[in-house]
Amino acid sequence: MIIRRHHNVKIYTKNGSMLSDLAKKFFNEVGIDYTEYNINSNNDYSKELMEVSGDVIIPTVDFDGRIIAGYQPDVYNLILKASEAIEKQSAKQDKEDNNKLEG
Repeated sequence: MIIRRHHNVKIYTKNGSMLSDLAKKFFNEVGIDYTEYNINSNNDYSKELMEVSGDVIIPTVDFDGRIIAGYQPDVYNLILKASEAIEKQSAKQDKEDNNKLEG
């Protein structure tokens, strides 16, 4: 059983960026909702990106508070796998705790 929790994902993009399109495609394919921050449509997004990452690298993904500059699907997958492992362990511990309470 795979337990999926809600992820908080922001993708900083710009018009015409193939790598931005690939990042969005990755999250669409794994079924994770994201919010897109296109720096061409709002100058504040560029400033925000500079504040969170120290640079303006497109795409930049804020994945559950982890800042990932550039298109890095291997890193996205590592975060997903780690998250799933933590959720499985948490569910297992909850089940064991409930069994102790009932027994």
